[in-house]
Amino acid sequence: MIMNKIAQLFQKIKQFLGFVSPKEEKPEKAGEVQETAIPQHLQATISPQPGIPCPKCGYKIQVSIPLLLSGESVTCPSCLLQLNVDKNKSSESLAALNKLQEGMEKAGKMGRNLPN
Repeated sequence: MIMNKIAQLFQKIKQFLGFVSPKEEKPEKAGEVQETAIPQHLQATISPQPGIPCPKCGYKIQVSIPLLLSGESVTCPSCLLQLNVDKNKSSESLAALNKLQEGMEKAGKMGRNLPN
């Protein structure tokens, strides 16, 4: 059950970041994780510096979950395109990101409290 919730959370995050459009989503069967084809130019890589590709020039814009949640504009340092999060259209994705951020903060606190 927890794996299904995690899969749903990642699906919402991928939708928020533009990897999946809402009309491409298909209902999942219980316990099944849906794989979604991501266009080559939008494929994420594991990186210590999270970011999203600029829709205009493709430059990897450094963003963080707190920055996305803040509602502040993000500017591409390469082409100066200004990006804004549409809070109305992204409310579910923002809620999922907020849960993820809270979970990461909680995990960080728990990790600091572990005995050496």
